[in-house]
Amino acid sequence: MTTHIQLIQLGGLEGLLYAFDKRGEGLMMHTHEADTAHDILVMKGTVRVSGTAPTEILVEGDHLNLHWYLDHEVLALEDDTVIFNRFLNGIPAPFRNLPLDRRVGSVEDTLHRSIPYHTVLR
Repeated sequence: MTTHIQLIQLGGLEGLLYAFDKRGEGLMMHTHEADTAHDILVMKGTVRVSGTAPTEILVEGDHLNLHWYLDHEVLALEDDTVIFNRFLNGIPAPFRNLPLDRRVGSVEDTLHRSIPYHTVLR
């Protein structure tokens, strides 16, 4: 099960686009520091966001002001689901100056393994 990741930087629209090939893929339980704080926009499909905060089911077009400092995970409930995690405080330093050809990557089993961003988007 593959998760495709793309760093988006278009003026004030900055964040990570995640495309989940299959239902059941997702982003494992995690939290954020202020430099990686984000909200979630569902571009296509349906996701469940769960963790310390109440569980939310989001469908295409939904926007969640995520409690990024609380434990949370994201689970795709449909094949070909796409979400955009919009950074709230600008692009984090490690991603800020990546050349265009290094802003895209793919990883396997992101629901059970953390994403090695240092190797995926560099």
